[in-house]
Amino acid sequence: MTVIFGDSRTLEQKRKLAERVTRYTVEKVGLGEDDLMLLMLPVPRANMSFGRGTLMSEIDLPWVK
Repeated sequence: MTVIFGDSRTLEQKRKLAERVTRYTVEKVGLGEDDLMLLMLPVPRANMSFGRGTLMSEIDLPWVK
């Protein structure tokens, strides 16, 4: 599984994501704990735009310090 997100995520947030995705796939999908490869690809916000021609790095996001 590949997850792409902005580079503002902390190591703790990445740990929680890995734990929760793994737990969900084991409980709901039936995969074994070692059957999931999770690739987390942080992308600089200057390389992202979700519309209106505005780069994410130019938007004040309250969760980004």
